[in-house]
Order: sequence, then structure tokens, then C-alpha cells
Amino acid sequence: MPDWYNLQQKDLSSLITYSRQLGLGEPITFQKTSYSQKDLEHLRILLSWWNLVNLISNKEWRDKITARIIQRNAILSLIENKPLEIYSIFCPSYKKGNGEYGYMGVIGNHTKAYIHKLSGFVKLSKELGLSIHATAYFSDLLLENYECIQGTTYKEDLKTNYLSFKREFLDVGNFVETKLLSSINELSKGIGEKGIRKGVINIPIEIFEKILERNKVFYINGLGWTNSMVKERTDILISSYSLMGLVFRKMYPNGIMFWVESAYERGVMYNGYDQDAPIPTIYPIKDD
Repeated sequence: MPDWYNLQQKDLSSLITYSRQLGLGEPITFQKTSYSQKDLEHLRILLSWWNLVNLISNKEWRDKITARIIQRNAILSLIENKPLEIYSIFCPSYKKGNGEYGYMGVIGNHTKAYIHKLSGFVKLSKELGLSIHATAYFSDLLLENYECIQGTTYKEDLKTNYLSFKREFLDVGNFVETKLLSSINELSKGIGEKGIRKGVINIPIEIFEKILERNKVFYINGLGWTNSMVKERTDILISSYSLMGLVFRKMYPNGIMFWVESAYERGVMYNGYDQDAPIPTIYPIKDD
């Protein structure tokens, strides 16, 4: 095990038991299991990787159901000898300030920091022996201030922002494939640059209010919006994210999302109708 391995006994025992239930090892009796050398190597990889997940992620944002799904997908990846799919959705870097619209020509500090977090996690996962295929989507859909940026150079700004985005991933080791979100045809047609106002989900009011309050921090303080503008944008985000969640469930049935937005409260929007079966998401520990 790596020097930083520190998995608690209860967590270790639970993970080994769950692995056995999913087919890792050959049951002999209810309490005994026969493991081949390959099985033992898979257990070493799995235990080391779960320890890594605990070290880099904010466990307050991970309930027991989500933890189980993440573990399940990693176990199946090893048993089926298939890469574990990790995916993230990055927003473009916006110009900030009251009355500012559009996008910067290069990525901002937040995007750069989370590119490093995602790339570092994938690199360490591979070093532990887990096969990973990671994809970072750059969101050229669901654009902020869509009406206000019409007639501007926003399309060119998005292109240069995306080039800066791709370059940063290459500079930190090229561990992650980069794609435009619009490359997913179902999202390009279903959401578009404008977003959708009438969508897939009618979430509970308490969740809506929580997301709305968190959005105000960014939109009012960062962009100078009014309360009514924030509410309208929140409606669009919830409808659009719920559709994205449905698409990603189909694309990555055994995948894991790595969260890269600053607002962790938004994660539930991807769950759509199925709030009781959340999309498995790793929320990395914030630096600040």
C-alpha cells in the first residue's frame, strides 16, 4: 500500500465484503472466500484507490448511497477489465463585474485549479493500478447572459477560451481527454446555447431555494445581477442540468462525475427525477 494509506478498519472490511458480493473472489462458505493472486491484486488496487478518494474528496457531500455507487463502479471496472469512466463539465471563464458580459480569452484561476485537481486524481488513480478514461467537457452550451452577448465576439472568445482550456490539460500531463459539450448531439439539440426553461424535473422547493441562495453569491456579487435575474437563471439551470443528467446516465452507466464547479449545491440538479439514485459524484476538497 502507498505510504499515505490510512483506511479505517470498518471501511476496509465493508469494502472487501461488498467486493465479494459483486463477484471478486470465490465464495467457499458464508464467511470464507478464496482469492487468486489476481483477486488479491484487485483488492489492493481497490483499497488503495478508495483511500485516495477519501483523502481528496469532501466526504460531507457524499452520502452512503453515492459512496456505494462509486465503489460499485470501481469494483466492476476491475472485475470486467474495463477502464473506469471519469467525466467533468467545466464552465467557460466569464468576465466578471457589474455590467460585464461574455468570456475571457484564457481560463481563470478556478478553472485552472480544478484542471489540476482532476488531472492529479486521474494520475494517482492510474499509478495505483486502476485503469481510467477521463473526459473533461467544456460547456459551450447553456451560456450566461445569452441575450446580452448576441452581436458580440462571444463565439471567438469561447474558441480561445477552449484552446486555453485544452492547453492547460496538456501542460499538466495530458491525463484527460477534452471535448466540447456540444459534441454530444442530444445536448446540443436539447439545450443549445440558450438553455431550456421548461425541463425534465420539478424539484422540491427546499432544494430549489438552496440552489437559488447559492447562485446569488455568484450572480449578484460576481456579475451584478438582480434577484429576478438570478431566479430566472436558476430555473434554466435546473431544467438544463436535469436533461444533462439523463444523458450522462445513459452515456456513463458505470461512470463517476468529478465535480469542478465552485457551487457544490448544484450537484443535485443532475439527478433529475431520480433524486433517490444520485449520479455518483466526487466533490474534491476546496483549497479555500
